[in-house]
Amino acid sequence: MSNYHSFGDMKFVPDLADFSKFAQILYSHPDAKINGSSLKKVLDELLPSIDKEVFSIEKPYTQLGFPHEGGVTSYFSRNMTPEDLKLVKEVL
Repeated sequence: MSNYHSFGDMKFVPDLADFSKFAQILYSHPDAKINGSSLKKVLDELLPSIDKEVFSIEKPYTQLGFPHEGGVTSYFSRNMTPEDLKLVKEVL
């Protein structure tokens, strides 16, 4: 679940007035209207926690990368450095 281009890892933001319009699109799926459906559960639990990440155009949410370099990632821990990554690659 991401809104970053595959080239350059730069973020794109949905061209909508606000997050509620984005949520309306997601909830328009027929399964999202069924109590107990997996989709409804995921949307109900996840959407409130991702609005900033989806729509923010401020650092660190604008580019994928190491947090200490001004990027955001879910691949590495917040304190992982390029040196740590190099060591992990050597070991693996």
